[in-house]
Amino acid sequence: MAEAEAELPATAAEEAAPEGDAPAPAPEDAAPAEEAAPEDVAPAEGASPEDAAPEDAAPAETEAHEAASPAEEAPPADEASRPEEGPSAVEAAPAEGAAPPEEAPPADEAAPAEEGAPGDEASPVEAASPAEEAAPVEAAPPAEAAPPVEAAPAGEAPPTPGPIPTLDLKPGPEAKVLSTLANGFYDREALKRQASDSELDVDLCTLVHGFGMDTKKRNNIHYVGPGILLFAVGNITELLDLETMSQSYLPGLDGGGIGAVCVHPTRKHFVVAEKGTNPNVYVYEFPSLNLYRILRGGTERGYSAARFNREGTKLATVGMYPDFMLTVWNWEQEAIILRCKAFAQDIFDVSFSEFFEGKLTTCGQGHIRFWKMASTFTGLKLQGEIGKFGNEELSDIAGYVELPDGKVLSGTESGKLLLWDGGLIKVVLMKPGGKNCHDAMIETITLDLDNKKIVTSGLDGFVKAWDFTAVMNAEPDEDIPTTTIIPLEEVLIGTDVQIKGILFEENHYIIQDEAGFLKRVGYPGYATKNLVAHHAGPIAALGTSARAHFAVTVGHDGTVRLWDYVATRLVYTRKFNSGGTCLCMVPYGLDPEGRQFAVGFEDGVVRVLARCADEWKLYGAFKPHKGAVTVIAYAPDLSMLATASNDETMFFFDMTDEEKPYKPIGYLHVPNKVTALCWSADSSKLLVGCKDGQILEVDTPDPKFNSNKSYHMITDPRTYHFTRPKPPKPEKPKKEEGEDAEEGEFGDDPGGLPPLGDEKEESEEEEEEEDEEGVGYEVKTIAYHADQVSKPGHFVVTLGGKAAGFLYECKLSDPEFVKLSLTHVAAVGFRDVSHSRKFLLSGADDGTVRIQPVRPIGPNGMAPEQELYEGFKTMMQPALPKYWHQPLHDGNCCVTGVALSFDDHYLLSTATDGSFFVHQVSLPAEVSAGEQDGDLTPVPKVALDPVEECIDITLKDWYSIEEAKQKTEEDHLIQLAEEKKMGMRRYLQTIRDEFQELMQANERRPETEQLPREEFEIDPQLRKLIENETAEKLEIARLELQWESEKRVLALNKLRSWFLDSVEVERIVLRPFKFKFKVTTFRTLRLPVSLLEEIEEIHRVVAMEDRNKATAKAGEGRVSLTTSQQINMNNDSGGRTVQALGATNDQAVDEKTLSKADLRRMQRKKREEEWAVFNKTKPDANYENPDDVAAIQEAINNMGDFKLKTDPSYIVPEEQRQNAMKKRRQMVLLEHSIYNIKMDFNTRFLALRDVKNQMIKDIQRSNERIRHINDKLDIQEDVFKPETLADECPEMRDQVTEDDLKSFEAELSTREAEAKAKGRGGFGGGDK
Repeated sequence: MAEAEAELPATAAEEAAPEGDAPAPAPEDAAPAEEAAPEDVAPAEGASPEDAAPEDAAPAETEAHEAASPAEEAPPADEASRPEEGPSAVEAAPAEGAAPPEEAPPADEAAPAEEGAPGDEASPVEAASPAEEAAPVEAAPPAEAAPPVEAAPAGEAPPTPGPIPTLDLKPGPEAKVLSTLANGFYDREALKRQASDSELDVDLCTLVHGFGMDTKKRNNIHYVGPGILLFAVGNITELLDLETMSQSYLPGLDGGGIGAVCVHPTRKHFVVAEKGTNPNVYVYEFPSLNLYRILRGGTERGYSAARFNREGTKLATVGMYPDFMLTVWNWEQEAIILRCKAFAQDIFDVSFSEFFEGKLTTCGQGHIRFWKMASTFTGLKLQGEIGKFGNEELSDIAGYVELPDGKVLSGTESGKLLLWDGGLIKVVLMKPGGKNCHDAMIETITLDLDNKKIVTSGLDGFVKAWDFTAVMNAEPDEDIPTTTIIPLEEVLIGTDVQIKGILFEENHYIIQDEAGFLKRVGYPGYATKNLVAHHAGPIAALGTSARAHFAVTVGHDGTVRLWDYVATRLVYTRKFNSGGTCLCMVPYGLDPEGRQFAVGFEDGVVRVLARCADEWKLYGAFKPHKGAVTVIAYAPDLSMLATASNDETMFFFDMTDEEKPYKPIGYLHVPNKVTALCWSADSSKLLVGCKDGQILEVDTPDPKFNSNKSYHMITDPRTYHFTRPKPPKPEKPKKEEGEDAEEGEFGDDPGGLPPLGDEKEESEEEEEEEDEEGVGYEVKTIAYHADQVSKPGHFVVTLGGKAAGFLYECKLSDPEFVKLSLTHVAAVGFRDVSHSRKFLLSGADDGTVRIQPVRPIGPNGMAPEQELYEGFKTMMQPALPKYWHQPLHDGNCCVTGVALSFDDHYLLSTATDGSFFVHQVSLPAEVSAGEQDGDLTPVPKVALDPVEECIDITLKDWYSIEEAKQKTEEDHLIQLAEEKKMGMRRYLQTIRDEFQELMQANERRPETEQLPREEFEIDPQLRKLIENETAEKLEIARLELQWESEKRVLALNKLRSWFLDSVEVERIVLRPFKFKFKVTTFRTLRLPVSLLEEIEEIHRVVAMEDRNKATAKAGEGRVSLTTSQQINMNNDSGGRTVQALGATNDQAVDEKTLSKADLRRMQRKKREEEWAVFNKTKPDANYENPDDVAAIQEAINNMGDFKLKTDPSYIVPEEQRQNAMKKRRQMVLLEHSIYNIKMDFNTRFLALRDVKNQMIKDIQRSNERIRHINDKLDIQEDVFKPETLADECPEMRDQVTEDDLKSFEAELSTREAEAKAKGRGGFGGGDK
């Protein structure tokens, strides 16, 4: 079977065009025409692509490129099949003087030259026919050709561009020449995927509406015009007019889905960055939607983010796995400026700096990175600095904004705001009380300089405004790297809203709600309006009515939705408490009105919903499984329903009772999780496919199976072990001289697709075979072959893993497959037949959908109960060769549902990316009967529907049907035992009552007639006997429990030893009586014995050193009686002698007898004598103080040349040097000091606690006294009752009181009651 997934056609070499017209884009390995043309026709440097070659210039063949092409020297492996340049390519010699390259880089890593050459990956190019050629342009002779300039490596600036010759490529089998329109735009039609010979026309299906949206995709909503919203969904770029709610679509061109979209600052262009193999970035003009530029070679598999700079001159893109390449483009010239690997994990966003030229920021999973374009000696490069989280927890970052001073404010998963300065966190912003700024991940941060505020939003549903100045000037507190900030405004959009993206306009917000909505929030006032409603996340299944234009979808968000796809509207929705997993329409034989659908959920519940005029009505709810329901299938004869689950079970229900359908029969175990299920045409057996690749055939169970004790059925299924076929080794085409051999042609497959598991090297093939021994492939779909008469036991199956993409016809008795047919490139996860049984529908795990006509069989008119059977047979018929095949959804998602309307006029498809597309099918008149209105019979409203609504199952831990059965049996036995106990208790109570009556009668009689108490004992020995028996029983019970008790005691002692024995003081809380604050002890560990010994030894050593120092100091004092001190002593004695002499002379003279002149003469003499004595004490000029001399000599001998410690040549004296022993001593003493400080605080704390406990006792005694007084005075008064909480006395944890035991018994009783309430059964009430 031919494969429809053809390669995307690529551009041809640029054709010469009249001056002023836009040239056609060149192939990725070829230079543009204006670069390859001679100098006299080349445009000026920096000219736009519209500057073309001179008039009448036409493509011409030349051999110049054969000598100049770098790719011929070392072509990459993935370029071996590039087609040869056709006659339509303009080939000219490069300009003279071009510098030869050192080595030609691979095509997928070379940056294009500045003249706007496209990227390096291109699909084959088909040569134009000679009839289309114009007059050739004369090319320069080969001798004058210079080698091409080497492209700059990633992260470097491209060198000065020179003419790059085109490569000698051979056109591929499906190559197309891409031309531009006369107005300078690319022709999108030429870029579209073209149908192969085995395919129907690509335009067979036309997209008319898209219901879904990937609401989890970041940066996915943009205003591209007034009231025009741009976003990507699946493989479609959608433009939504918010006024009229009309939609416009741009299907993807590379076939792998849309990776990212962004809008130019002028809103005149927008970018669509796609996914696929070597995808491109497409720049469209708005509002014409013409393709303006194509950027090639930016990544390998897909783009995750794109953003223009403020001026709109540059574009930054980021790739997905595996390369994560950051690329900066001159998008007008279609040229790469710089590129570098951004990170090793997913990247969420990229942006240019609004304030500093050449700076960028990227963020994503577990990182934020700051980039700058730096000029180095080798040219311009991208240099990135990873943000270091330091003490903060590593976090994904989605929202960030750069501030005018260069700092960056970012959010986190926990809701904190981080202010980055360089690559470090400057401060963490928190709300008062240590609360995070948001209660969930912050997704967007916007800077509003006009209003001086910063606006954040997150998954908690809040939009908050913060003061810009406070944020920019935030500084950390002294002790912790956080600061407090108060929001200016907080707006809660909704309690169940999860904001993923937000657009700010003058008077409103547009909010992308991860819960599945697009909302418009008015400003001011914040009035909220839902614009569109989608599934939040993957769509699990799709079902359509066989009589009307209605569709049903179930999503992982737990909603079941009804759609009118002709009127393009959502009719209504009902949400359940668990995600949906599968869907099956109830056959018309069981539901003649066609209103009922059976839906499976992740919690194992199956619900039967009926379509009413106003909402869904629940007809039934039952829980057959404990795991997610994966398959629901009705038997062709409508006698049974089979459900399968991830819990490795299958459950069967009897459907023969019209009054009470869905009667449980039983369940059986299977080896692994069930992924596919199919009934045989006669309903006698089932095929079961498992996740591990096992295939079973199970006989239909007996509806009368005895399930009184259990629903578990024991069966012996037949098992089929699939043998993976060895891939046919492709014959390598012979290489012709001067050209590379083509790749991509294998066997006779017209789609040009490689056979299963194609390996390029024989060694790789052998290694793969070794790795795959014993490995199974997940069964995706399975069905019996239609012709069970001539081919009994034959079935068809599609598998995952490396067996994906093929339809295998197998036989239960033969492990080797019988027939192999190619269907898709990826695993086929969905396969069904249309309502008309004319088309086979399939969807793959790469987002592609296929419609294939089948040969009609069976009668045209049949009873409703036969439709399923005949449709099943039709699905197994050999398909006609022609088919329609297109990538409709994201290439990384799985198609979960494909359906045609009952009149085959509409195609509907859903996928795990949340997309839901409706296409209009244009079938030939001989095949289609045209669009029909269908059954327009009105359905009743819920209130008028005669069937009463069933009670839903709302608890997550609701018992399954089997658990309810077992619990019911257990409850029955317990009830019998309880009844027996109660009977015995009633009998004993009767005896007690009779005994009490006898005792009372005895007391009423006169004392002389009363019998003593001992007389009422019937047998005196009986009491002793009973007491002995009781003691023996207690001893037996003690002995029985002794081992368990000892075990518990040992366990408790171990816990105490591990957690408590090493603790000197626990963390104890102390609270005041009337205030809310509290104080706690320091939780202090006991010092280890070894540490205590070390502390004692250190103290002993320190004391010894102190004594030695004191002794040395005392010795120095005794020896320090210096000469100067003796001189001073002599001087003192001399002075005292002089004074004594003076005093003697004075005493010898009678002053009263002397005249004044004599007295003056005596005073002069006395002064002269004093001066003489004083002058004798004058030291010699050469005298030196002995103390100073000794000190200087000591310094010379011991202290060196007195260098400062900051001097590089300073040497620390031996006694001042630090070593490990000294540091250890210091650490030990510090530890001991900390311990002493803590214990001193704890001692005073515990003393305070004792005071509080004593006060509590005093208060309790006073309260008791007050109560007695109030009782006597008949006064009701509330008194203060102090209490002690558990954390205030943790040492009392082991003491169990009677109140504790009663509380525990009450808790056990509550648990038992809840368990009984949950065990009401696996059904949610059933029909009443």
